[in-house]
Amino acid sequence: DEASKHEYTYPYVDNSDFDLGEDTKGAVIKTQPVKFKPRRKEDGERSRCVYCRDMFNHEENKRGQCQDAPDRVKTCIHRVSCMWCADTMLYHCMSDPEGDYTDPCSCDTSDEMFCLRWMALIALSFIAPCMCCYLPLRACYHCGVMCRCCGGKHKAAG
Repeated sequence: DEASKHEYTYPYVDNSDFDLGEDTKGAVIKTQPVKFKPRRKEDGERSRCVYCRDMFNHEENKRGQCQDAPDRVKTCIHRVSCMWCADTMLYHCMSDPEGDYTDPCSCDTSDEMFCLRWMALIALSFIAPCMCCYLPLRACYHCGVMCRCCGGKHKAAG
């Protein structure tokens, strides 16, 4: 198909950041442009987080500050302990019409499916015994968040 083929041409860039060599007729660029050096944030300067949209101070941005930021340790715990099995079961068997369901390990007794959910989790733990590791791993994770060695950090927009 000839219409989907594109011919790319690169324009001549007249900039001192490039070493064009002696022959500028061919306009062959022999070096890459100088890397952009991001501006260092000044003390006390605040930025908006791309994950939670809150304002934060760069000097006070430690692990565990942003609940919405990706956290590899939390994801690893979720995968190693097979809690994705519980999430899948709850989504398919106990979710409301919008697809929302209660946290698998919630101890909220006011939930109408409290007993049913925990019975299903106990039954599922016989099939996937690694689920029994979730609560101890999660407790260790919370200790790590309190010590600021685990958890998500704010990330400045732009």
